[in-house]
Amino acid sequence: EKIMQLAYFGEGDLSIDAHVAPVHPAYCPKDIPAYDPEGAKALLAEAGFPDGLQVTLATKNDQQEPELAQALKELAAPGGFDIQLDITEPSGYWDRWTEVDLGITSWTHRPLDTMVLPLAYIAEAIGAWNETRWSDEEFETLLREAQGTLDVEARREIMCQIEDIMQERGPIGNSFWKRVWNITSSNFQNVQAHPTAYDLMYAVWDENA
Repeated sequence: EKIMQLAYFGEGDLSIDAHVAPVHPAYCPKDIPAYDPEGAKALLAEAGFPDGLQVTLATKNDQQEPELAQALKELAAPGGFDIQLDITEPSGYWDRWTEVDLGITSWTHRPLDTMVLPLAYIAEAIGAWNETRWSDEEFETLLREAQGTLDVEARREIMCQIEDIMQERGPIGNSFWKRVWNITSSNFQNVQAHPTAYDLMYAVWDENA
């Protein structure tokens, strides 16, 4: 929540550390993971880093990434992480976004969870858009089942399991889903806001024209 406040003025929905958003029809609501620096220290020690771990966090600077990265750096320090920031122009990040060890990547909206998850979290995508190189057999089996399930409530039950896997052993941490606005003169009618901030004007008219 603090990251969302510092990076985006609190204008978003908190995430559960899974790449499934509340706007997705089959989203499975779960408790927000608690901030637990002592628990993080214990896990680092268990992994062989009792004195903490220094990592480099790469990202770009055209949206709120610098503020988000700085907030993450400060909040991760009590958990034993010494984060060095590597912030570049967008072109400097997109040239290497699938190669960095740790990065903040902005993903555009997809209407369904079963559209975005295969792009980034299956073995077939490694080397393309699977920036974390993560592969999990149980996750992929459930995802294929979800892709073939048309009933939303039945798919939600599968998505609950998928979200559990991403929370417990998944490759990403996602603090929040940001809100997007469309600010347009009241002269223009039938303007529709879009989650990727596209200006779709084919059905818009100017009432004063």
